[in-house]
Amino acid sequence: MLLENLLIEVIEIYIHNLDITGLQVSLDVLNNDFRPTIPKKTPEVFARLTKRCWDRDPEKRPSFKEIIKELEMMKFP
Repeated sequence: MLLENLLIEVIEIYIHNLDITGLQVSLDVLNNDFRPTIPKKTPEVFARLTKRCWDRDPEKRPSFKEIIKELEMMKFP
């Protein structure tokens, strides 16, 4: 439940802080390597995982199996 709330909060912060459409975001990611700012209160382990998932090289991104494993091992305050 805590992890779900954290993910929802990150998504809501991202959406509300941008005044652009999903298509514009997609184009910015593709053309300009755009990534949203990770809020300072985000736990470091979650921020590191997020950045790994954003790697421009698909071979460097974790698999879904790895992501699930890491999320299950995370301990949040």
